[in-house]
Amino acid sequence: MKDYYLQCISCNSVFDEVVFRCPKCGGLPIFKYTTGKFIIDKSKPGMWRYSNYLPRITNIVSRGEGLTPINEVEGVFIKNEKFNPTGTYSDRASSLIASYLLTNRVSKVITRFEEDFTYSLAYYLNGISEFEVVVEDVIALNTTEVSSILEMNGKLVMRVGSPTNYLEYANPLTVEGLKTIAFEIVERGVRADTIVVPARSGVLAYAIYKGLVELAEAGIDAPYEVVAALVRGEAVPNLLKVCRGMKFDEVYEEEILNAIIRLSKRGIRTKPLSALAYATASNASSAVAVVTMGFKAIPIHRSKNDSVRKEVCRIVREAGRATAYEIWRKAPIYTLRGIYKLLNSMERRKEICSEVVYRGNRKVRYYRMCE
Repeated sequence: MKDYYLQCISCNSVFDEVVFRCPKCGGLPIFKYTTGKFIIDKSKPGMWRYSNYLPRITNIVSRGEGLTPINEVEGVFIKNEKFNPTGTYSDRASSLIASYLLTNRVSKVITRFEEDFTYSLAYYLNGISEFEVVVEDVIALNTTEVSSILEMNGKLVMRVGSPTNYLEYANPLTVEGLKTIAFEIVERGVRADTIVVPARSGVLAYAIYKGLVELAEAGIDAPYEVVAALVRGEAVPNLLKVCRGMKFDEVYEEEILNAIIRLSKRGIRTKPLSALAYATASNASSAVAVVTMGFKAIPIHRSKNDSVRKEVCRIVREAGRATAYEIWRKAPIYTLRGIYKLLNSMERRKEICSEVVYRGNRKVRYYRMCE
């Protein structure tokens, strides 16, 4: 007997099998669990430690997503999703989607181009399913981003058109992956009153809200209110109108720009949506903002690239495996951030491989020579 079912948030229709859209009204189906007990299994990687409150998967595809750090920036707690493999919280969704597809032997996936989500899926579906991306507005494409996506997945196909019957970002598996952010905040016991989430599409905010509700229903103390951050004058997404007790906070565009400038002066770069959440959290007395923030990397000069690559390979080969920090310690003439950037580039080109080892609530990424 299954310990979950799906229910449409619009018409309340119930489904015993996974459906990505309600066939009756087109609404979003969500998972409902009947297990009752919430268990944290620390033997499993990253977000999969909460697997008894995730869909049942027999083939887990994990690249080191989840267990992202919580830092403090100018008095605001930051749940920094930049530390996921592709630098976005979409990796949580992609891990669950790729696992579901592999378990059910789905050979081809079609999606509409949606920036971070497409980039993340390309990374997670590499070697699992054929991946077709439909582009509706070619002129608006960032060619650098397209090149990066193509590097991520050798089987990826891109075409122009308007897709039908495609995998949308707003689907039940995405919600389940993203809600693990709430689980991590509660597990860490962050001393805050509110969790601030950017609410442009509403999917992330809804997922955080759902995670907290599930914990409360399982008898876990989850004393946080969810605040959905909106640009002044922006409409509340329909997905969030069903969330009882969720609060909404509007921020002027000037405040977002000021937040970007303040963070930039501290060497922190972020997208406007994350700056929106940060600005909202800055106005609260005690809040944790769910964002993606990265420190500006100091690049290694191109003329040194070849010698640095050879040195990195030598260090890793001799050590068997090593962290970025250990590599930097043996080659300290280069900046640590520069080493991180180079390792990411080498991994994309299959010049080096990585693996994530979990130590309690921490994850450590080791680099090794590819077999």
